[in-house]
Amino acid sequence: MVKKKSDDNEYVLINGIEGKQLRVRKEMIDRLVTYRKTLGMTQKDLADKMGVSRPNISRFESEDYNPTIDMIVKVADSMGYDVKIEFVERKTVDTK
Repeated sequence: MVKKKSDDNEYVLINGIEGKQLRVRKEMIDRLVTYRKTLGMTQKDLADKMGVSRPNISRFESEDYNPTIDMIVKVADSMGYDVKIEFVERKTVDTK
């Protein structure tokens, strides 16, 4: 279960696949933000290296943005990282 801001800026709980999507996206973006900060890069530094504007990086790092795989690869590559997408079989079957 994940909390998400609704249109009226109140947090609502999200279950099921949508909640899972939000959780995975947030974890991935949080990891990339941590990598950026570990490298001592500002949002502007990253934007300059990618050839985009700083507000684009800010939007990418916000929870309200759903980045494309292309954007994720470009961000990671600009910081010297590769992207690996992996499908992992669940131990239990989700019946919902």
